Amino acid sequence: MKVESVLFFTLPFALLLSQCAEPVSSADTAAEKGMKKATHDAYAPLTLRQEGSSVKVVNGAKTVSTCASKLPNVEKFKFVKNKSQVVVKSRGNHGPAVVELFDSLSGVRRARVMAYEISNGQPDWAVGMAD
Repeated sequence: MKVESVLFFTLPFALLLSQCAEPVSSADTAAEKGMKKATHDAYAPLTLRQEGSSVKVVNGAKTVSTCASKLPNVEKFKFVKNKSQVVVKSRGNHGPAVVELFDSLSGVRRARVMAYEISNGQPDWAVGMAD
């Protein structure tokens, strides 16, 4: 008799608790997909994006660094040395262009040369940016 009464009171209580569990909603699965996408973006290749007078090094949706050019009109930009450096060619509204070398991860300017001074493949990082 004692076992039957324990089962009699325990079983309804267990059923009542089982109804408290919330089913997985579509919002939860969407959040999980978002986390997977964010994890995937962490391994996206570095790319360059121009914004005004600067060039941003981006990894997926995240900005890694900003390379601010000396002059306001960015004409060309590219990676060099296995994407460890960025070359930016810019000029004012008139006048000569300047070509600058930046570190990809920090955005720090490492070198600068006037575009008309580039000749015979020197400096090597500025090849293709001459006037």
